[in-house]
Amino acid sequence: MIVPLEAKVKYEWNQYSSEINLSVAIPEGTRARELMVVVQPFLISISLKGYGVILKGSFHKGVRHRGTVWTIEEGMLRILLVKGDQQSWKKLFPSEEELHPMQAIKQVCEDPEPVDHSYMDLTPEARGIVDLHRSFKHAMATGDYDGAQELEEEMKLMRFNWGKEKAHMEAS
Repeated sequence: MIVPLEAKVKYEWNQYSSEINLSVAIPEGTRARELMVVVQPFLISISLKGYGVILKGSFHKGVRHRGTVWTIEEGMLRILLVKGDQQSWKKLFPSEEELHPMQAIKQVCEDPEPVDHSYMDLTPEARGIVDLHRSFKHAMATGDYDGAQELEEEMKLMRFNWGKEKAHMEAS
């Protein structure tokens, strides 16, 4: 059953290959204990004490609800939703207008941190390192601490190997 979108506040969203970032306007000074954020595979419901439901509706596609993380920043509720698939989403809720395909692709490919070079300019090995670091950050953000620990061990081994290579090159 599709729950129609009920939005009493402004919201916006963007996406990357494996996640959706949803920003919901809330009153300045709102505390976490005043919010009730419920995320299910195809549904989100956000209630605020004294206001009731401020945002509720079925998602256009499914999310991995157990990976949801949310924070409060400067009058905004920021919610990280893990996509159920790695495809570009054309909309977050069924009743929204679809994003233009190029806009959706741009969101997925855009790096959240500004840099003066392209990811594709990196060597395959460097892209692998960037991907590993992003996976680590995602695992930490979604509470997958076992996965994060494995990735951290892998990164430590890589640093150890780099040190050996540098020492070997200096000795030559």
